[in-house]
Amino acid sequence: MQNPFARYSVLFLGIAACILVMLPVLPFLASARGVAGPTCTDAVHPATAALALGLGSAVCCAIACVVGRLINAAVGLFVLGCGLAVISGQSGTILDAAFDGDSLLPIAFETVAWSAAVLLMSAIVFRVSGPLLDLPARTKGGAFIHEVFNSDAVRALAAGLLGVVAMFLLSRTELKGQAIGAAVLGGVATAFLGRR
Repeated sequence: MQNPFARYSVLFLGIAACILVMLPVLPFLASARGVAGPTCTDAVHPATAALALGLGSAVCCAIACVVGRLINAAVGLFVLGCGLAVISGQSGTILDAAFDGDSLLPIAFETVAWSAAVLLMSAIVFRVSGPLLDLPARTKGGAFIHEVFNSDAVRALAAGLLGVVAMFLLSRTELKGQAIGAAVLGGVATAFLGRR
């Protein structure tokens, strides 16, 4: 899609749709304290919370696929991230988990589950949307394994790890705004180091 008005319209409609899909999920995450809990296991009804969150995430993934197909996969992933940010921004923090007396093991398992879910949703968006046109394949018709594991990929991985270190050094607070700012700075540092 080359028309800028159409691109931005699709982008903003996709963001709005994902936000509207995820807002009704928030009440299902309510903990015994009456606020949105930090995890599904902290909700009053954990199974219902997990189901609502899974359905909302699936619908957001479908919206991201449509946006990605119309624009590109990176924009589709951005739209998906905006939908998931609604949950992240409105749910509780680790302090809420501490006040609720939560054990760290379920939080760790849910973190791993979220990692797997985001990986799966990202793979789906890329499968539906197609490859990024501005990142051509290293070798036409080459094996996928050579596209993923090469010197550029190792350099990008090292830059990403440095970005995580930068985020850790800049963000040691429970304030969500500072965490977002640290993520932006970490991303900029990663991009800067990855291009060198």
